[in-house]
Amino acid sequence: MGSQRALEALRTGTVHIAGTHLYDPPSGRYNRAAASLGIPVVRWQYMSWQSGILGELARPAGWVVREAGSEARALFERARGDEDAGLVVELDSHWAIARYVASHPGLAGIGLASVAHSLSLPFEPLAEEPFEWVTRQEWLGDPRIKSFHDWLASPSVSRVLERMPGLFPASAGSVVS
Repeated sequence: MGSQRALEALRTGTVHIAGTHLYDPPSGRYNRAAASLGIPVVRWQYMSWQSGILGELARPAGWVVREAGSEARALFERARGDEDAGLVVELDSHWAIARYVASHPGLAGIGLASVAHSLSLPFEPLAEEPFEWVTRQEWLGDPRIKSFHDWLASPSVSRVLERMPGLFPASAGSVVS
């Protein structure tokens, strides 16, 4: 699910941990939405990645995008402004977008550099987005949350992320707030 839906699921207690990389236009910063949930939260750094256009970079016949409420959709809307986008196909994951674009020449999508690289798709970066994990502060004592934090902060996670193209570990597991 997109970041906005994930944060809402955290607020209502449907999930215990949510991932987010939402951009806040007024501040020009990422991941401020967690502060407006109305509950005390803890945010952990995870990584950052490049998001941008994949597929037909020059003159796409149409676009493949994530659902409303996702940062990829918001990035698409910020990049396109009022310009007519033409055909728009909405899919629910970065991998689904990249696979669709790969099998439909002439289309472009908004996605991740790492995914575009995996499928040998042309890629043009638009943003570097910091991704964070968020949980309720009151749940920090839960053994499942502690186990997740220990995994996230482990050196093995950073080593794996460092080897993946287009992903940049950022002191994974460090508490942001």
